[in-house]
Amino acid sequence: MRTFAQTLPLRLPKILSQGTRRNLHHLSPTTALRKESSRLLRPHPVAPFTGTCSRCFSESIFKSPVAAATSDRLTQNEVVYAVQEKLIAFHDVSGLPWWAVIITSTVAIRSLLIFPLAAHQQYVIARIANMQKEMDTTVKDEVTKSVAKLAAENKLDEKATHRCYRRQMNDRRVELYRKYNCNPLKNLVLVFIQMPVWVTMSAAIRNINSMLPVQNGVAVQAYLEMKASGFSVLKDLTVPDSTYLLPVAVVITNLIIIQLNEMSGLHRRNIFRNALIMLFRIFSVASLPFIVHAPKCIILYWLTSSLFGLFQNILFIHPKTRKMLRIPHHSTLRKDPFAHIKNRFKSIYYFFKY
Repeated sequence: MRTFAQTLPLRLPKILSQGTRRNLHHLSPTTALRKESSRLLRPHPVAPFTGTCSRCFSESIFKSPVAAATSDRLTQNEVVYAVQEKLIAFHDVSGLPWWAVIITSTVAIRSLLIFPLAAHQQYVIARIANMQKEMDTTVKDEVTKSVAKLAAENKLDEKATHRCYRRQMNDRRVELYRKYNCNPLKNLVLVFIQMPVWVTMSAAIRNINSMLPVQNGVAVQAYLEMKASGFSVLKDLTVPDSTYLLPVAVVITNLIIIQLNEMSGLHRRNIFRNALIMLFRIFSVASLPFIVHAPKCIILYWLTSSLFGLFQNILFIHPKTRKMLRIPHHSTLRKDPFAHIKNRFKSIYYFFKY
């Protein structure tokens, strides 16, 4: 026995024609949709469903019991449900289609919450770079002379001298952290805020697409409106993108962000940094098989978030933007970063062309 909500994807083509036969055509579209969805939500027996359901994205991705339990907790989470209600309320008040609601909400959250934290992170990174420059020049020379004098007076062996050097360098580093007010742990604030926001928004949009956690008239109406919303590639946001344009766009945008961060500064090349960059690239490409199974509404949120992140990184590279935001200049920045990035992309293009 299955309810209408469980077999809704199979019956959607008949809903409008059913509504017309029941003389709902004289009502407004919203009122007719609410009446039709409330009537059809009454449990009644239907034939067993043996096909695949496009809205069961979470069931196809979360196969293991642990992942399924995590998905269920996200579905029932109060914060996720509150965000879900706010999105539905914003859609009802604004009258915007669902694709516009998702894009507008993502840009608003990223602008008001994530962007200020990212700007503060750039501020801390700049101060750490300036502090490190002082550590590598002035402080290192002072500590070296001080330890050499101490070792000569106390006749310390090489191991004791090295311990004394490391202890004094750590003490001076802590002093400089206080002086520059740039504790590296402050860089983690953006991660601890951005990741929960990303997960919460993804879960809230998934709930709307799956009519969770309560399958009532409001949930069905939101689902039907999301299914009828969109145009071209964005038509019917409740199903995966059969053209693969949106998933590929997400992966390409993330790869551009990684490459942009790698090209924009005068960073020291080392094995750890190169391995980390390569790991991010592999992770971005490896996520494509999972992204293609997601509904368009979720992919649209991921793509909008990634595009905003790309725009945000370009702003932070621009010298005028950094000056306007009062982000200190540091030695790892290039004087003309965009010219260098342009030349690097040209070299990559000619490498693959020839």
